[in-house]
Amino acid sequence: MPDRTSRNTVIKAWAKSSAPDSAKRAEGVLQDMERSYLEGGRVDSGSAPDAVGYTTCIDAWARSGGGSESARRAEALLDRMEGSYDRGENELCAPDSWAYNAAMNAWAKSGGSDAGDRCQALLDRMRCRYERGGEKAAKVRPDRVSYNIAIHAHANSGRKNGPYRAERTLEAMLDDCAAGNGAARPDVVSFNGVMSAHAKSRDPTAARRAENILKRLRSAADEGSDGEGEGGDSSSSAVVRPDAYSYNIVISAWANSGDPQAAPRAEAVFRRMISDRTNGDGNGDGTVNLRAKPDAKTYNALLSAWSHRARHDPEAPRRAESILQRMFRLSEAGDVSCKPDSRSFGAAINCWAKSRDPTKALRAQALLQRMERRGRMGGDPDLSPTVHAYAGVLNACAHTSRRSARM
Repeated sequence: MPDRTSRNTVIKAWAKSSAPDSAKRAEGVLQDMERSYLEGGRVDSGSAPDAVGYTTCIDAWARSGGGSESARRAEALLDRMEGSYDRGENELCAPDSWAYNAAMNAWAKSGGSDAGDRCQALLDRMRCRYERGGEKAAKVRPDRVSYNIAIHAHANSGRKNGPYRAERTLEAMLDDCAAGNGAARPDVVSFNGVMSAHAKSRDPTAARRAENILKRLRSAADEGSDGEGEGGDSSSSAVVRPDAYSYNIVISAWANSGDPQAAPRAEAVFRRMISDRTNGDGNGDGTVNLRAKPDAKTYNALLSAWSHRARHDPEAPRRAESILQRMFRLSEAGDVSCKPDSRSFGAAINCWAKSRDPTKALRAQALLQRMERRGRMGGDPDLSPTVHAYAGVLNACAHTSRRSARM
C-alpha cells in the first residue's frame, strides 16, 4: 500500500495540474488516506494524512478558479483538519498558518462580496486558536501573509466599508507586531493595499485617507531606520519604505478626488516622492529610497490632476506642459520608464482645452502636431494620436474666438 509520502506526491501533482477537476482529484486522494487510516483503527500512522496533504488540497481549491464554491470546499478541508486534530484522531494534521492562509486565499480569490468577511473570520479564528493554545499553537499565529490576504479581501470586496475594514486590519497587524509577533510586521504591500482600497472608493475623503496611510508608512520607515528591521535584521533592506506604487496611488487619488486643491496636493506628494528618492526618508541617515522612483504613471497622474484644475487656474496648462517636457528630458536621457505616451499628451491637450487662455486652440494644436510627428511619422506606436487627443483640440477650437486664435 502506498505510504503518506507517495500519496502526498500524487496530491501535489494534482494540485499543480491544469486539469479542470484537479482540486477534486487531489481531495479524492486525501479522502482515501482519511478512510484508510480511520478504517484501520488509526493504528498505522504511516498512512495518516498530515498537514502537508491537507494544506496542498486547500491550496488546490484556492487555485481552481471556482469562486465561492471552491472557497467553501477549501474551508471545509480546514474544518476537517482541525476537527481530526482537536478530537485526538490524528496528531499529524495540526493546522498551521500555511493551512489557514491557503483557506483565506481561496476566499480572497473567490470574487464574492462576502470574501472580506470570510477572510476576517478565519483570521480571528487563527488569533483565538493561538491565544487559547499558547506556545503549543505557535505555528498557527497569524503572520504577515495572513493579514495581507485579509486586507486584500476587504479592499476588493466592493463594499462601502471595505476600505475602512482594510485599515482596521492594518491597525490590528501593527498592534500584533507591537505585542511581539515579529512575523506580523507589515510590509509595503500591507500599506499599499489599504491606500489602494481608499483610492478606489467613492468616499470624498478617500485621497486624504490614502495620504494619511502614506504618512504612516513614511513614519514606519523612519522608525525602522533607527532600530532593527524584520526578524531582528538591522540591514536597510529590512526597513519598510514607500515605493513608486505607494506614491502613485496617492497622487492618482488626489487627481480623481474632485477636490479644488487636488493638483497642489498631488504636487506636494510628488515633491515628497522626489525628496524620498534623492534625500532619503527625512530621518537624517542619508539613506535614499531607490524604490520611490517616479515613472510615466506618476507623471500622467499629475497631468490628470492639473487638467481638472485648468478652468480655475491660469497656470495649470503651463504646468502640464512643463511636466510633459520633463518626461521627454528624462526619457531622452535614458530613463525609458518616464517616456510620455498618448495619455500624457491627451491630458496636456485637455488641460489647454479646459483653460480660459485665449491661445489655447493654438497650444492644443501644437501639442497634437508634436504627437503626430513622434507617433505616425516618427514610428512611435505609444504616441499615435487618439480620439481623446483630437476631441481635446476640437474642444479648444470650439471655445476660442477667431481673434484669440490669431493672437
